Amino acid sequence: MQGKRKAGWSRQETEYFAQCLLQAGQTGETLTHVFERVARQTGRSAGSVHNFYYAQRGADGCLRGARVERDSRVFTKEESLALLEAVMVARACGGSVRATAQRLSQGDPTQMMRLQNKYRALLRHHPEWVKEAGERLAEQGVEFCWPGGDSDSEKRSESPADKQLQETAQRLRQMQRRLRDDSRALGMMAQQAERQAKRGRQGGGIRRARTPSQT
Repeated sequence: MQGKRKAGWSRQETEYFAQCLLQAGQTGETLTHVFERVARQTGRSAGSVHNFYYAQRGADGCLRGARVERDSRVFTKEESLALLEAVMVARACGGSVRATAQRLSQGDPTQMMRLQNKYRALLRHHPEWVKEAGERLAEQGVEFCWPGGDSDSEKRSESPADKQLQETAQRLRQMQRRLRDDSRALGMMAQQAERQAKRGRQGGGIRRARTPSQT
């Protein structure tokens, strides 16, 4: 679909592009990712989207009101991990992304939307950070839920990053199950060894008690 040359941009396509740009200004999503997303949606090449953006972002262009004006305070990696951890822990207790964002934003609707968008952007573009957040929670012994459930609040596109995230989460869940199984098996082995040792001590005591009468 991207191999076909398309005509000029429709009003719907332009509005969708502008919406993506405004959203990127809130979430910190890069222009490259925006271009790729718009390209998939419109059936154009990322290069064509790139050229249209720079041609139309001027004072007389149709994207003049949607230039990416980033929040002066960009999320750090540690803040991103903290956001991921907060949502993953909340979901284990039946919470949602929206409810968690509302709590963290202290009722500020703009900040709440920013946190929701940032969370979804992290799922799409930083699956390795999601994995790191899960590993940190596991090390602390905190119960959490991996992203990607059936909740409507976490519908995600099937991009390569999504598939990588799902595969990583599946592998970690399997590792958790194996560790639990190994722990139970080791516990059973320890109990069995303790019972055998106890029987051995009891048997030795009986034999020692009989030795004087036998002599």
